[in-house]
Amino acid sequence: MSEFNIEKALEFMENYVNTYRNQSCYESYTEVTWINDMLYGLGVSVGDEYRFAQGYEQFKEKLKEWYVV
Repeated sequence: MSEFNIEKALEFMENYVNTYRNQSCYESYTEVTWINDMLYGLGVSVGDEYRFAQGYEQFKEKLKEWYVV
């Protein structure tokens, strides 16, 4: 994993979330779509290795490791 940069992550997430206003059908997205999109964005904001479908799958596995009840 690359070195984490909180400022870069925040900037990415701000821009990522703002792209929703430019999507033509975002108002019809379900909560599942929203959550998956936001998780994908979080992953990419953490590191480029979590981009695209394969990266997202890796990020979801990392979330399982990081999540402690």
